[in-house]
Amino acid sequence: MVSKMNSYLGWNDALARRFFSPDMAGRNVHLYVNQKLISDLETTLEPALGKFLDAIKLGPPGATREGVCQRALQAFHYWRSAGREYPPYIAYLCLFVLAGGAEGEFAVNAYYPRLRELLGEAGEGTLPSFSRMDDLWDDLETWSVLDKHGDFGLFRARHIGGYVHVGFPLAQTMLTEQERQFLPRLFFDAGLDPTSNPPSDELARSLRRFGVGRLQARTMRLVNTRDDPELLQALLSAIAEELAEWDGQVPDTTAGVVSAKLGFAGLRVCLDLDVTAQRAVSTLRCKLNREFPEDGVFLKVPGDPIRLLAEDYLSGWSTPLHNAVNGETIDASRFDWESGVSMRAESGGWRVKLPGRQVRVFLEGTPEGLPGLIEVPALPRGQPFFLAYSQSSGAIVDKWIRSQCTGFVDYPSLRGLPVGWKLGRVEAANSDEALKDQFPFMSFPAASRLKLVGGIRSSRGANFFSFAPPQVLLEGAPSGTVVLCNGERLVSIDGIGIYHLPVGLPVESRIDIEAMHGSRSLERQSLFLTGDFSVNVSDQPLCLNRFGEVVDSPGDSAVYLAGTTIYGESTPNESPADLFEDLGVELSNSPGYLIGRRPGQIASWPLRSWSSEWKPVWAVCRKGRRRQALFVGENPDEASPERQPAGGQREVRRWKEIVWYERKKIVAPRLPSLKALWKEYMEVAHGV
Repeated sequence: MVSKMNSYLGWNDALARRFFSPDMAGRNVHLYVNQKLISDLETTLEPALGKFLDAIKLGPPGATREGVCQRALQAFHYWRSAGREYPPYIAYLCLFVLAGGAEGEFAVNAYYPRLRELLGEAGEGTLPSFSRMDDLWDDLETWSVLDKHGDFGLFRARHIGGYVHVGFPLAQTMLTEQERQFLPRLFFDAGLDPTSNPPSDELARSLRRFGVGRLQARTMRLVNTRDDPELLQALLSAIAEELAEWDGQVPDTTAGVVSAKLGFAGLRVCLDLDVTAQRAVSTLRCKLNREFPEDGVFLKVPGDPIRLLAEDYLSGWSTPLHNAVNGETIDASRFDWESGVSMRAESGGWRVKLPGRQVRVFLEGTPEGLPGLIEVPALPRGQPFFLAYSQSSGAIVDKWIRSQCTGFVDYPSLRGLPVGWKLGRVEAANSDEALKDQFPFMSFPAASRLKLVGGIRSSRGANFFSFAPPQVLLEGAPSGTVVLCNGERLVSIDGIGIYHLPVGLPVESRIDIEAMHGSRSLERQSLFLTGDFSVNVSDQPLCLNRFGEVVDSPGDSAVYLAGTTIYGESTPNESPADLFEDLGVELSNSPGYLIGRRPGQIASWPLRSWSSEWKPVWAVCRKGRRRQALFVGENPDEASPERQPAGGQREVRRWKEIVWYERKKIVAPRLPSLKALWKEYMEVAHGV
């Protein structure tokens, strides 16, 4: 007889290796288990380990309890102290997923009868202790993200809302592996923006149009018939999550080169609204779900001679599109908002598109770190928004505003929009019923979404340093939704859907964020905080000087950073002349500038006079072929720019000229924190 050690644990580790391996590092893992997978594994494992269900019933070594859930709990308790490579309960989770897709004469949502028939157990209802399996799903996420830092893949303990406990295994069965592989191409063909949270109706329409031949018959049947609204919503939520993880790229099957890729990115209209002057300045920004190319993206509109440039701005957002020759910002109102516009990148095979729409929705850009208003692709729930709409849609929109919205403010004399367009502000949309049939994009999002924004990641996945935790952004939730952190209710910042995490959160353990609407859980997210750590300089060859530049061999008396430790002695009272000398600049041939925190605090080199009333934060000078922005302040955390001008108009104008108008000629710092600080200065300069 095969021993329990060789049987259950052999199956457990074989299944674990099937999903978690170094090849999956940084990638999302789904425990999609069907009978074909089990049968394929039995071909190689059965001679030594027996059949899967027999191994499950035997359980791991030391299992003394009778039911599979009780034995799963025994495998779960204190497993880390045994020093095992993989959690020993993965085979049980695979069993629960297998039951979710079991074939037979069952009702669509009849999960427990499937599980009982699979195990050959009589009775009705849930298995004893099945409700406690939630702890195992959560622990698997903790193991993959915190213990392994995503090196074997990243698992997220998702669950389908409305299905208590059963929602965890069902979430793994919503899409097959093959369907997930086809989704990027479907997204590309449908022109879906991975940085958006699309409306349910628009996402379903894209699936009906582009899913044939790519999605399973059962999936297409659910999308087409809509017989089970709860299950359909769960499917749309799962696909929306896949869209949110997509980097915008797909293999180019027409190029004949395996490595060739196509890419898709969306354009968003942004508005700088001046109600007093009754004017709106409209621009276009590109948003990528990946690192923005360092040299920017050069774009061409078919039939238009202008060469456009989008450069990295912040968190995947580009600067406003501008003329690559003269730097002039492109006015978005020159394009037809109803028909949209498609652009092609000069390299990389990227397609960049502003979808044509008769109605456009805008929210405050603050949650994204952007000034003014930014376009969003769906109707927001429970929060104020701005609405731009064309003359051709005016009658339908006006009727919807009167009947299903509250707090409408019209701006009838606003200049700066395309001809025939109007703009208004809505306090809240109470329903999307009167609009979504005519305009599918004018419906509520497919799912509520919790996003972690900002913060500094300590490794792959949702691992953050405890000294720089993220904030929580809630999207697409109905009015009355509350956000909890480890059971503690969070308070929204200025009512814009951003939440600060409470202080004193535990480190090196799972922190749960949950959006609740009444007693219903809409969405869950988790994160992990990394505590204090030390760095040995000998193990950390990368050293940065005080200006954020990489240095190979800092001198004994130099001030430099290695890891999180500062070495050497600082000289906080250093004179401006000493600053430039430390920078290694030939001052006679390279004029430079010192920039302070407030507009107008600027001094050019050579210095004719110097006021000690302000301290320089940046030195802008030429090193090599281009000018660079070098941090010369004392503490980046205390060096944020201030908007209140200092000095005369001439100095303020010169400060803006260097920081904003000449920004494309200046190389930003390489250190991420300093690069972000320099962007704050550019944003302030832009608004001066």
